[in-house]
Amino acid sequence: MRVYVRIICALSLLAGCSKNDTSPVVEPAPVRIAPTITRVTGVNFDEGDRIGLRIDKSDGRYCENAPLSYDGSCFASDALVWYDGAEEPSTLTGYYPYAPSGMPERFSTAADQRSAEAYASSDLLLARAEGVTPSSAPVSLVFDHLLCKIAVRLTNRSEETVSCVWLEGLRADAVVDLGNGTARADLSSPEVVVYPCPGDAGCYEAIVVPQSVSLRLVVQTSDGATHVRSFRDAELCSGSRYTIDATLTNVTLTAQLEGAIRDWSDGGALVPADEEKPADPEQTLLYEGVTYRTATLPSGSVWMAENLRYAPSGKSVSSDPAANAGVWFPSTLSLTASEQADYVAEQGLLYDLETAAGTAAAQSVAPQSEGVRGICPEGWHIPTKADFMELMEHGAALPDAFFAFAGIRDAAGKYTGQKLNDGFARSYFLGSTADEESETAYLSLCFTRNGIRSIIGMEAATGLPLRCVKDGA
Repeated sequence: MRVYVRIICALSLLAGCSKNDTSPVVEPAPVRIAPTITRVTGVNFDEGDRIGLRIDKSDGRYCENAPLSYDGSCFASDALVWYDGAEEPSTLTGYYPYAPSGMPERFSTAADQRSAEAYASSDLLLARAEGVTPSSAPVSLVFDHLLCKIAVRLTNRSEETVSCVWLEGLRADAVVDLGNGTARADLSSPEVVVYPCPGDAGCYEAIVVPQSVSLRLVVQTSDGATHVRSFRDAELCSGSRYTIDATLTNVTLTAQLEGAIRDWSDGGALVPADEEKPADPEQTLLYEGVTYRTATLPSGSVWMAENLRYAPSGKSVSSDPAANAGVWFPSTLSLTASEQADYVAEQGLLYDLETAAGTAAAQSVAPQSEGVRGICPEGWHIPTKADFMELMEHGAALPDAFFAFAGIRDAAGKYTGQKLNDGFARSYFLGSTADEESETAYLSLCFTRNGIRSIIGMEAATGLPLRCVKDGA
């Protein structure tokens, strides 16, 4: 619509004018806008980009949703010139991207932002300036981001290539109030899968609507497997950048906070759902790039509060329980292996004693295996019978979630486990003390959902979850 053209006519009806008046006609200056903030595609707007502009004077609205195009230095339009009254101030409100239907009350980001065009068009910007008077010079407007950016930096250390990355749990529709400079997710809109724009060196970026979200990062690899990392409820705030520094291995997908990106304020960390932010560093254990929660018994002993999921050097984690691999992926309720990253994080891996203790193959369990470090972190060891007895005595002080219920790989080479509808009914922790009643068995801790805990003998070839205990606590 070209409704903003000032038509300049010579009117003979003006008082004091005569047919012989030859005074030059002064053309009104065009409205020009010089943007002073970058957007997501680079260091400036691209030539041909358009913004919408509103100008309000004290006596009313001078223009509404005027389209101005970027020429490489300024936004302008032949159809929009300044009003008369060089000293009369006005308020300018500009937004990007331009919408022919009018300044938006609603806005939707693209679900698939894998193309640069879809990514850039998802960025909603707003600028506002008061007390502006007509001038031939460009008006400087600072454009602010009303939405959020999520940046994923993915390091792939697995044997497969990454075929796709996406984010789940997000809403793409926003309710917008340009007068107040706010945008917020429409809670009545459905959640969508957001595919971020890929960049260099494993970087992916997406523009998303401000909202409260339970975010899930999903990485799909060339073998068709999907690896999921879930995050606790987070508040994504307008204009903020949230970065997920993720690492994919053959076993799991981990995620950590990274630094800021220029032109966006730092929105803080997105905390993985299975990781606590402790009051002090002693409540967590960082081992081979994975952070484990820990728990302290009333007696002072410190235990890992999650099952170990470390792949020992020289070992390949197997999804075939019949394989003599020494370390296996956890079992699902259907008694098949699961390589899903979130499931591995919840269940841990399964180890036989030889692999866990790092001892040479033997027909019998040697007494010197008791309390060895094995594949535990430095300063930690595989639980002994005394550790299990202490845990049984003080376990009531621990939260129920401490005792994770997982299936096992039995000595015959099969996944097994007593099952309920919502999970396994009992589980075990691998130990290092020899069973006096058998030369080929060791003691493990058995626990059930009804709170029964006992120490029993298990064949050394059995694959069990492992919890490490801190030395000398």
